[in-house]
Parts: sequence; structure tokens; C-alpha cells
Amino acid sequence: MKKILGIVILTSYSLAAQISLNDSRISDAYTDLTNRITSRSLNNSNETVKGSPYFDSRFIESTIIYNEKPLKQKVFLRYNAFNDELEIGHSSKTSESDQALMKNNNIYCIIENSVFKYFPLIGGNPKLAKKGYVKEIFKGQHFGLYLRERKIYRDAKKAKNSLERSFPARFTDEIEWYFQENKGSLIFFKPNKKSIKNIFKTNIKHLETFLKTKKGDLKDIHYLEKLVRYIDELN
Repeated sequence: MKKILGIVILTSYSLAAQISLNDSRISDAYTDLTNRITSRSLNNSNETVKGSPYFDSRFIESTIIYNEKPLKQKVFLRYNAFNDELEIGHSSKTSESDQALMKNNNIYCIIENSVFKYFPLIGGNPKLAKKGYVKEIFKGQHFGLYLRERKIYRDAKKAKNSLERSFPARFTDEIEWYFQENKGSLIFFKPNKKSIKNIFKTNIKHLETFLKTKKGDLKDIHYLEKLVRYIDELN
């Protein structure tokens, strides 16, 4: 199990020294991760930034799943939505971290009630990477529903004249929905009738029945989950 933990978690050298590792590729992976994290620093590190790179900055005791098997070791994680990293802390009281979970399709985690998985993504914001962490909202026999929540850094903007407004450097939320059919690729869609009718075009009758009999807001996470679950169960 210690070897598996070493493969799953990229740690600092001090922690890695305590784990028996026979694969030299782990050291290379650690170096790659460190470079990737430091390269994501903000443009002006001394500037006051409004907002946070986290939706939840707490380190929470979590479960890591590797090749569909949960690891028994206690681990504390939080999602950095700016860097798109699952950071690792030593305890719930940790405030900073230089460690992160390896990005791999065979590794996912459960933080409280949220399941974070790493997938290739089709569509969405062209400025974001085409692979990333998503929350699994629903996973059925035929269809899956996933939510991508990112933080985008915006530079400060000074007004050029009295008619314009100044804005501080800030983080803004970027929310995207993804749909999966029969374990295929995750495809971006907008939570509106036009987009949903397109992804469920082979189940249009089931979709129209649901929309007619169960009124709700397609932007509401619980309503959207019920919709996908309903159609999945009828297939």
C-alpha cells in the first residue's frame, strides 16, 4: 500500500523520503509538478487581489480512489480552482501546501460529498485546458452529468476617463456543464432547452415529458440532476 500511495500522491522530498519507492519515474513526476505549480503564479504577486482561488479554502479529510480501490491512509485535500489542482495538507488546520494529487484518469477523490475526477473535456472556455477536474453530479448506466468550477484571474483595470469604471485585480467564477453518454467523452453544454434537446435528441420524447410535468430551472443543479437521472432510468 505504501508503494501505491507513493504513485498516487506527489509529495515534498521530506515526505517522499519516508515512503519506499522503487520507481525512479516518481522523482521525475514530482519535479514536473513543482514546475507546473510555480509557473501558475499571478502576474503581480504584490497586488491586492479581490476574491480567492478557492471555492472552499479548507483542507478536508478525504478519500483517494486509485484503480477503483480506496486508499486507507488519512489525507486532507482542497481544490485550487485557479491552478486546477487538488492540494494536499497535513491536517485540517493546514493553510498552505506545496503538494498536489497526481493528475490521472485512474485517480479520483471524494471531498465531503463531492467526487472529483480528471477527464479530457470537449468544448467549453477555449482559454482553459482541455483536461481538468470536474465534479461528478450523476453517473448512471447510460448518462453522466459533470460540473466544472474554475476561478479565472482578471488583471486590474484603471479607468481611462470619468465615463469608465476601475476594477481591482480579481478572481471570477467560471462554471461549465459537461455531459457523458455510455462512458464516452465529456462534452460541454449550456443549461438551456436548446442545448439539452441537442444532447438528448434520441430521447426527445422522454425529455419533453419531463420538462412538461416537472417544472424547474435548468440552471439549478438539483433539477438538472433529476432530469438526467430520469432519462437514464428510462433507457
